[in-house]
Amino acid sequence: MADSELWVPRETKFFEGERLTDIVESYSLYLEVRHPEHRKRFQRLMEANRAGAVAEAVVFSWLRFDRLQPMVSEDPSKGGPDFMCRGRKGYFLVEATVLNANAVESRSGWPNELDDTARALSMVTPNLWSKTLHKAEQLADQDMPRLVAIYLSHVGAAALLGTLAARIFAAQSRKSAFYQVVDGKYQAERRSISGLLLVPIWEDECEVVGMLHPDPAKIFDYRDLPDVPFLRVKWPPVSEEAETERIIGNPRPSRKLHARVTLTDEELKGN
Repeated sequence: MADSELWVPRETKFFEGERLTDIVESYSLYLEVRHPEHRKRFQRLMEANRAGAVAEAVVFSWLRFDRLQPMVSEDPSKGGPDFMCRGRKGYFLVEATVLNANAVESRSGWPNELDDTARALSMVTPNLWSKTLHKAEQLADQDMPRLVAIYLSHVGAAALLGTLAARIFAAQSRKSAFYQVVDGKYQAERRSISGLLLVPIWEDECEVVGMLHPDPAKIFDYRDLPDVPFLRVKWPPVSEEAETERIIGNPRPSRKLHARVTLTDEELKGN
């Protein structure tokens, strides 16, 4: 190397997440090859509720990347949970859904854009509560653990669906995800939901924070998602204020880089 040349260190390449459009397109192609009827349903969803379709594609993508072998389980004519996954000791179901960004903006007082204005911020607990109320009915009468993955695409998603939001949502009695206080006693509600996954989503990645139902109809083994920090209420509460506990050492949200869905040779052969 000549003396006049500057030394340039070798570039280190890190894996970067794929773009959302690539995830949606690859998932749609997967459905076309493996589940044609579901692809028709997915196309209709894209037209009616694109954010909901993106959430479905993203959750399938990271479940597959994490080798949980998600299988499309929703009946195109009757509905039902989106995916069935293989856990360590059995199967569990995952339903993907999304919070409306405009409703979140109205509730939180946080516009979905970056600026320098200081504002008072409200959490979106009522939005989450309404979503769990609806999904609890949809997931009833299933014979395995059921998770609801709630997605949000918003500039403040990390705060509105982060670890603090999970703790607030789990502990408050009036709009708790999993219980209410009746005549001074704690009563479990929405037991059809084994747990929630709160998922802020961005263009090339998402984060995941978990909440476990303290008294579900079917218990979810949190070890099936070992890198997701799960929170749960100590049950039954022994005081007026419910206490929460984390059941993972690292409370930081699990970071999931978007990875497009690729078909294996066996899947391409129809096996």
